[in-house]
Formats: sequence, structure tokens, C-alpha cells
Amino acid sequence: MTKPVVINQKRIEKEFPKDVNDRMAVMLNGIVNAEPKAITLLLTDSSPKTSTELGREFLALTNNTWKTSHGNIAGYCRQSLTPIGMVIEEDLQYLGHSRWISLFTSSAAGDYYGKPVAAFALKKTHEYADTVFADVIRDGIAGRSMTEIFGSTNSVSEDSRSPFNTYNILKTLLEYEKISCIHRSMTDGILLRNLLHANHQSKTGGMTYESMRLADIGQISGIPCRQIEPHLIRLRGIGFVDYESVCGEASNWTLYSWIDGKNYEDVPSYKQYTKLTKLVAMHLQNNNEADCHEIQDMLKDSGLERGITDISAILSHIKQAGFATTGFSGHTRSEASITDAGRFFLDDFLRPLESAMQDGNELQNMADALLDYRAYPDRFSHDASNDVAIYLQARAENKCGTMEQKAEKIYELLLSCGERSPVEIADALDMKITSVFGPLRYLINSGKAYKEKQGIASFYTAVDL
Repeated sequence: MTKPVVINQKRIEKEFPKDVNDRMAVMLNGIVNAEPKAITLLLTDSSPKTSTELGREFLALTNNTWKTSHGNIAGYCRQSLTPIGMVIEEDLQYLGHSRWISLFTSSAAGDYYGKPVAAFALKKTHEYADTVFADVIRDGIAGRSMTEIFGSTNSVSEDSRSPFNTYNILKTLLEYEKISCIHRSMTDGILLRNLLHANHQSKTGGMTYESMRLADIGQISGIPCRQIEPHLIRLRGIGFVDYESVCGEASNWTLYSWIDGKNYEDVPSYKQYTKLTKLVAMHLQNNNEADCHEIQDMLKDSGLERGITDISAILSHIKQAGFATTGFSGHTRSEASITDAGRFFLDDFLRPLESAMQDGNELQNMADALLDYRAYPDRFSHDASNDVAIYLQARAENKCGTMEQKAEKIYELLLSCGERSPVEIADALDMKITSVFGPLRYLINSGKAYKEKQGIASFYTAVDL
């Protein structure tokens, strides 16, 4: 039989990062946060395979638990595993054929780092599903997919993806807690020393720990506050953090900050509100920052009663005119602390992963888990089948629901986090952007939310009923 002649060839091979934080990011975003991605990586080897071949092996290994398409498998390889240096993609075009054929093989980094981590993650999902283990880990981690814990990678920002942010938030909370408990003896920087003056308290598991303000988490971790809150809400739902936000106490709590060097006298009038525009701008400049309610109180003190809607519209106009920026006033009032369950998960799962990414002893332990799967294929098949079933259950619970149920999820997010754009809502709740508009209309029609235009963008805010 004549061997096909290759007339075109493309090879896509990415380098695995050397920095430990970068390694943690690619592992969490590319492998750990979804069990099917870990399984797909474990099915690759030095022999080139098409996505169809990998798909057949996936179905056989998991006993048809999820009859996924080879397109999904190709997506895992092409969009998750190849970009992080775990898999090499080779595209071939043969003589007499117009279509390209994609072949996937595991890389050296995929064999050395990726597969041990994938085996470790699968074993942990299976281990945490053990009902006996549930007593130890308490607050609902048992039977959860890593997708529920870390979130998806459908992120607005490629540099700030959900799984790595989740890790950084948990790590920040735990490190702050440890530092605050060592007789307030600060060795980790001036910023942390200054944070302790607040002396916030949170009770967890019978012990008392310091809690952190949301703004402080953002300052230390480098994650924008708008991205932190959806993570805290999710982590609170699975019992990993205690989180209290005052955002539900009032709507319209967008915080406006005056831009240095600007003069309130130069602000153009909003519609017919010439005098009110100048007064709102003057108060904002004099106070540097304020929300709608604070401006309303300042106006009352000067003898002027105006509705919150007019004030909100004028503040939005001042921002659009380039005289102010926005943040969220609830950030400095919201508090979070890590729970026993969150502390356990960080120590049991994330700390070993950190060690492995530093070429520590845990990497060998993970390699032993991989060898165990290879030595006992029935055990591998059993764990993989159960883990995929857990993943599918999590995905179904997240995506199903009536219009009212989806609207309620969005309403809770807006109450906790303040104004959000449709893209930010979709990102926070792991929904398609097209799926949020119906529920948003439902909320507006029922009087539970309102829409505000800021330039060409629309932002939605919950009404606290």
C-alpha cells in the first residue's frame, strides 16, 4: 500500500513556563478545573492521535458515561492543552486532499508535569466523593467537581482566569489569617502590617480569625475587586469562605471618584439640570469620592431634596464627560475569611500542587498516582467514569433552570456585587452572553433591576426590595 504524501505541515508546540506562578496558572486553568480535560491529557502519548481516536478512547475509558463528540476532545487539546505546552498539535495536508488532519501527541512537559497533575486531580475528585471523607471536610466539598470549586475559564480577561484567581483568593485569605495570628508580628510587608488596624473578626469552626476587607484582598492579590466578588460568592456557596457584603443593603452604590486636576465648574450640564449638575460635581470634587446616597445626604444638608435617580443619572453623566471614574463603595465594607473547609482544601490540594510546580517531592507523589493508574487500568476507568459523572452533574446544575431561576441567580449577583455589564454577568455565572438578556429583561419588568447606559455600554443594577 502506497504511503500518503504529505504536501503541507504545521506544528504547534508551546513552551511550558518556568515561573512557579505561571505554572500554577496554566495547570489550574488548563487541566485541573475540568475532569474531562485531565482525562484527555492522560489519553495522549508519543503516538500521534486524531481527536476521533482520542474520543473513542475517552468513551471506552469512561464506559460511555458522557457521549461527548470528538469536537469537544479536539477543543480540549487545541484550546486548553496545546497553549500551555502539554500537547503538541501537528496539522497535515496530504496529496489529493483539501482537508487538513490534526494529530495530537503529549509533550515532554505534558509527560513530566501535566500527566502526574492530571492523575492527582482525578484521584482527589474521586477521594472527595467518598461519603466517609465528607465528615472530615465538612461543608459540602464531597461530591463536587473541580469545575464547581475553581469555576470555568470562560473569562473576559485572558490574563485573569477564574481557576487561578480562586487559588490566589484562598491563598491570600489564609496567609493573612496566619500573619494576623502570630502576635501581630508582621514580616511580610508594610501593606499587611497596615491592614491589621481594622481588627475585623470572623468565627469559623469554633476558633476566631481575622477577616479581610474585599478591597484588601484586591490590593494584595492584584485581582480587580469586580472579579473577586463573584468568586467569593461561589466559594461561600461551597463552604470555603465566610463572606459578608453590605451591597444588598442599598442599591445605586457605585462609587464615583473625582479625577485630579479637573474643575467642577467645567462639567457640562446634564439635560435641564444646570444647577443640580454643578452642585453634584462640586460635592464630588470636594469629597474626592462618594456614592449616590452620600451625595443625596450632602444635598439635604444644604437644603436641597432630590431623588436618587436624578443624582445617579448626573453622576453617570459626570463620569462620561471625563471628570470621574467609578468603583464600588461596598468594597471597603465587605469582609471575607477562610473556613475550615477552605483551609483543608488549600493544604490538601493546592499546597501539593505548588510543591510539584517547584519540582518538589509532591511531584514524585503525583507521578506515583499516575503509575498506579497505568498499573491498574480498571481503577483508572472506574475513577474516570465517576469523575465525569460528577462533572456532568455540576454542569447540569449550573446550566439548567427556568427563566425565573436564572433571573434569581443574576439578581443575587447584582445585589452582592453592584452594577454589572451583561459580559461581566455572563462571566461571573458561567453563562453564555446570549443567555443573560432574557433574565435581565425579566428583572427589569418585575422592578427588581434597572439599566443604565454609560457611553455605548449598558450596566444593570439590582433594586433592593
